[in-house]
Amino acid sequence: MVSRAPKPIDFIQESLKTPVRGEYDVVVAGGGPGGFGAALAAARLGAKVLLCEKNGFLGGGGTAQYSLWYPLRPSELIGGIVNDIVIRLIDMGGMLPIEQVWKYFRGKPITCLVGTPMDVESWKITAQKMLAEAGADILYHTLTVSTIMDQSLNKVNGVFVENKSGRSAIRAQITIDCTGEGDLFPLAGAESTTPEHMLPQTLMFRYMDVDKEKYDAYYATDFKLNNLIKKAQAAGDLPLPPSPPGFIIGYKNPETLLMMVDPIPVPGWYRKEIPFWGAHTEVDITDGWAKSQGEFDGRKHMWILHRFVKKYIPGFENAWMEDAAPELGLREGRHLDGLYTLTRDDILTGRKFPDAMMRSASWDKPDTVYYIPYGTIVPKKVDGLLTGGRTLSITHDGFLENSPRDMPSCMGIGEGAGTAAALCVQKSNQPRQLDRNLFVKTLKDQGVLLD
Repeated sequence: MVSRAPKPIDFIQESLKTPVRGEYDVVVAGGGPGGFGAALAAARLGAKVLLCEKNGFLGGGGTAQYSLWYPLRPSELIGGIVNDIVIRLIDMGGMLPIEQVWKYFRGKPITCLVGTPMDVESWKITAQKMLAEAGADILYHTLTVSTIMDQSLNKVNGVFVENKSGRSAIRAQITIDCTGEGDLFPLAGAESTTPEHMLPQTLMFRYMDVDKEKYDAYYATDFKLNNLIKKAQAAGDLPLPPSPPGFIIGYKNPETLLMMVDPIPVPGWYRKEIPFWGAHTEVDITDGWAKSQGEFDGRKHMWILHRFVKKYIPGFENAWMEDAAPELGLREGRHLDGLYTLTRDDILTGRKFPDAMMRSASWDKPDTVYYIPYGTIVPKKVDGLLTGGRTLSITHDGFLENSPRDMPSCMGIGEGAGTAAALCVQKSNQPRQLDRNLFVKTLKDQGVLLD
């Protein structure tokens, strides 16, 4: 397997004549939580919106990567679209009622990792339906491969996409990068930062027919299954790489494996699934060759873990692996160098901003409420472009507080981006010129909780 993009051996000069297949107010690249929030917010404000998604469904990390739960603390702090989809999912049986989850965790150590589980298929259809109701167009199985640039104005005027119809151009007044990795930043000439050591990636997988009572009884005596892991390591049954320091809050022992055999401790899911958060790998996901290596390694590690699960964990003797996520779960890629860069100190001190577009909470300090300002999603020099989701402008140590990348927070950031984009279209101005007071007022009118 090739772990890094090979150096070019030659170059081919292309000459392209690309058909323009659409003109929109706003085009959103990527249909994960951030892209969903961005497209829905813009469409609800009357913008003509196109969302381009590489998969055949929406949800990104929540559906293609099986990030299977909504952290409760951020969910309760954000409001707006986050609140809307939670209500819909609970009503259709695709998410456990939040009150029931809090009751389960009463008396247990609480962090922002406490969450309500979410059904993948319910998320897909609910998000799609909400966008359709708002009048947004969705283009599935479509890669956003480049930006249409007006070099004289340093402005993005839309995107180039590729799908089964070939290569097409989509013109737009505002483009929102919700790819999760900031794929459009270098293509548009927007400055960005790629961490030297990104947070690792995880392949999720799920089991059915677990004897949950037997498992829960054992888990209560062996937190995080540490004793079983040590026993398996001593027997040579867990040949996995070590974890990088500080990979996950509370797991700073360098001997900790680059995996977590940790079924999410939530009440019995109505489909009786137990998801496993394991099979970690560590590659640069902004490099196509390295990301491919990560998928290769993740699935190899998954089968090592599967053998461990069946041999060692009480309650899994008759369980069977239902499936693995379609793709590797990703945590960190490029970060925009925006008008403002959020810092760890901003997060831990709960600094307030006059242009705050959402609030969330630090994962390991759930009572610490912090705010994300609009300037974190606006490029310093490039016009016609915003970002939504975990690609906001933030320091790496700030990002290690985790919350800016959970699903509710990404959706809230996306809602901010979509709202800003629609207002820019209405006022015929660029993101850097946006009236911040109008922006904040519009968010509050939409139910976003900022006070």
